[in-house]
Amino acid sequence: MADTLDGLRIVPLSAIPAQRFQVVLNNQNCIITIKKREKFLYFSLNCNGNVVTQNTICGIGNNLVPYNNRYFVGSLFFIDMNGYDVPPTYELLNTRYRLVYVPFRFDTLDTLDGR
Repeated sequence: MADTLDGLRIVPLSAIPAQRFQVVLNNQNCIITIKKREKFLYFSLNCNGNVVTQNTICGIGNNLVPYNNRYFVGSLFFIDMNGYDVPPTYELLNTRYRLVYVPFRFDTLDTLDGR
């Protein structure tokens, strides 16, 4: 069973500066890549063999999936378990900073939780 947080699916990450892994999200075969460059983390997503996004800067609460994409259903975003709005660092991935998947489209975490 997938790890969840308040009903949202947590995508497991490793606390390393570069990672690439496969995960199935809502019956979609995904390859996620997260890399540290300079002081930021960058996110790339391929879904069912199609590029969805490449080298998107990781932030807190903003959808990492482009609005006009047609290859991926859902939204992916980082949350800070401490409640702050600072860019995630690789050392604290999967502890303080969690990658969350929801099976529908939203633009920011504020629109997801109704703020």
